[in-house]
Amino acid sequence: MLAQQILNIRNSHDIISTRMQVREAARHAGMDLGDQARISLATSSLMEGLGLGHDSSSSSITIEHLNEGPNKGLRVVCCFVNPRERQPVQMAAGNIGWMVDNVTINYLENDQVEIILTKWVMRRQS
Repeated sequence: MLAQQILNIRNSHDIISTRMQVREAARHAGMDLGDQARISLATSSLMEGLGLGHDSSSSSITIEHLNEGPNKGLRVVCCFVNPRERQPVQMAAGNIGWMVDNVTINYLENDQVEIILTKWVMRRQS
């Protein structure tokens, strides 16, 4: 892991700002335009699908650059308090799975949920 950035999500403006910051981080990680769009759209779609930024609950996004040997990528961790039902979490995460390489859902203590999106830089063969 190279760097980490933590963003608090309080309103729809924060969702837009986060989307732009994820896209910029993906660009710095070396992703092509398509992969930049996919990871940033997956992040904002997940936040919208979960209703984050539209209530008073605390939620945050952590953007992490990955560097594991020759592999470079981006990890976006969404952490929030789950409102009673788990079905919307599974559905929101399932809807964006095609845009990233991996989606992991972790149910933590105190009704906290962590959803981890991972997208690797794909090296094109010449």
